[in-house]
Amino acid sequence: MILTKYVMYRGKKKPVSELSPTCGYKVDVKCPVCGKVRNVFYASVANAGHTICHACTIKMKQSKHLEVGSKFNRLTVLRSSERSGYSICECDCGNIVEVLNRQLTSGRTKSCGCLQKEKASQTLLENVRKGKEHPNWKGGKTSETNRIKSQKRFKEWKEALLSRANHKCEKCGSTKDLHTHHIWPIASYPEKILDLDNGIILCSRCHRRFHHLYGRAATQEEFQKFMTE
Repeated sequence: MILTKYVMYRGKKKPVSELSPTCGYKVDVKCPVCGKVRNVFYASVANAGHTICHACTIKMKQSKHLEVGSKFNRLTVLRSSERSGYSICECDCGNIVEVLNRQLTSGRTKSCGCLQKEKASQTLLENVRKGKEHPNWKGGKTSETNRIKSQKRFKEWKEALLSRANHKCEKCGSTKDLHTHHIWPIASYPEKILDLDNGIILCSRCHRRFHHLYGRAATQEEFQKFMTE
């Protein structure tokens, strides 16, 4: 029920019934369920089509019973609980639990708790497993390139290139997010991975642009073209 009958509009009284559903006026309304009076925007009342307060709306939704036999993830509804808004459910593992209806319908509660325990056990098992027993096992071989990149001499090579370039991109002069780039692709010339003459400093933007234009196996001619264009 809307209690406010008139609002002041340009110095004159205007009936609330003549207000636009998008206006910015506030009116006093009374919840027909609990009787609480509150001051709200008329637009919210017009859009909702009722004056029921938020608390009563939630209670009304919770009081609705879920259909027996409905399945929500691992939980199947057996019957309504004596508590309003709850259902008695059977989990796939056999446990009987009482669950809040909105937790079921929203998907926030998916099991009696067994699902979380299974995930925790799996994580613990993966942390304990090593070598061939680990799910991420890839044959026990680390590429020579990755091995070298993890070594101190690769870091020294990178620092030498940065120092030579004055910590700037050698294409655009940017000083942000600098990368090292191999002129001769190390996939084809692995022996040149630590060759200073085969390295150059590029910012992330120029680096991405180069590989977008010429791929991962660009020739030296393509590199020279990129640097001079």
